[in-house]
Amino acid sequence: MKLKRLFILSAVLCFAFMGAKAEEVQGTTSTAQDSTIYEFNPHWYIQAAFGYQYTIGEVDAATLSSPNAQLGFGYNFTPVWGLRFNINAWQSRDGYLPSANLSEAAKAAYLAANGNKELLDWKWYYVAPALDVTMDLTNLIGGYKPKRICNVGIFLGIGANIFFKNDEAVAANQVLTNAFGPSADGNERLIYLWEGCKASVLGQAGATVDFRVTEHFRLGLELQGNILSDKYNSKQAFNPDWYINALVTARYNFGALYNEKKVKKEKCEPEIVEKIVEKPVEKIIEKTDTVFVKDPLKVEIFFAISSDRVSTSEYLKIKQIVNYLKSHPEAKCMITGYADKATGSATVNQRISEKRAAVVKNELIKKHGIAADRIITKAMGDTEQPYDDAILNRVAICVVE
Repeated sequence: MKLKRLFILSAVLCFAFMGAKAEEVQGTTSTAQDSTIYEFNPHWYIQAAFGYQYTIGEVDAATLSSPNAQLGFGYNFTPVWGLRFNINAWQSRDGYLPSANLSEAAKAAYLAANGNKELLDWKWYYVAPALDVTMDLTNLIGGYKPKRICNVGIFLGIGANIFFKNDEAVAANQVLTNAFGPSADGNERLIYLWEGCKASVLGQAGATVDFRVTEHFRLGLELQGNILSDKYNSKQAFNPDWYINALVTARYNFGALYNEKKVKKEKCEPEIVEKIVEKPVEKIIEKTDTVFVKDPLKVEIFFAISSDRVSTSEYLKIKQIVNYLKSHPEAKCMITGYADKATGSATVNQRISEKRAAVVKNELIKKHGIAADRIITKAMGDTEQPYDDAILNRVAICVVE
């Protein structure tokens, strides 16, 4: 069980490391004049794993532990979601110990039948293919940052467990029958004893911790729980059978994992704002009256992939909007949220564009005291792409006039 403790400790250390490094390694890094944006590329990977399995039962953990191996192929569609096909295999174990309330005569008969040993154990072999849906929790919560050292994820899947070579259970059942005789209903002592090759539907779920070694290579830990039919271990327990796998993983990612692009920053200096708002233009309205209004102000608040968090550099642009609105009490602000069509589904993109517009609105209202009736928001999702570059469409466009 040392591997299990190591897994839990690594997960705790990883979350602590993520907190310490949250500002150091960003999906969007900035300089005084421009920023670097990382655009995720969907990609394939191969993963190999080795560790131990613990088949849940009534005897000690050492008896129920056995080696375990896994080979998987996966595809990450987005920084958060992916699919993985894996084949887990090797062996499972179980055993029998006489209960404390067994009579002395029955216990003596059992010891005689089992070669004077209390523990009667057996093993069998299996192959378990499964398909998992994977979720990267670190990217979901903290945004996509390809150079992050540690990522934590979860998965949920379904498959089949094909089990075979149950000769040791057959021999164990014979020991029990010799000691206690056949059961009252004529069945064998191991009620669900099976021979040959059998199969059971498999459900599995678990958690992963991955550590970045190089651009394409990652090492990690995986803990998974698997649930099967009650007949898996040959014993009748009136509940599903379980086993837990604790694995050390090695993964190689294929292809270009992301695109790195530079985005020029806009300088937001107060004197520049004054030059913009002081330039009058003539506008003819109904009744041929002539009035003078200021130029509308257009500000673009850019976001990282799958994120609605306003970065420090983009926050300066919000200050520009605030200055304009406070200088012109009659002006109103239209905020339109967008998402790039190259990432995510239409539903996801609609939701993220709504959040981007809302977060800018909340900044203006809650932090800067702008009246809510002066701000209008709408969200276009990926139905409109204002820019040719996909990265630039992760934006909230603010027009003040």
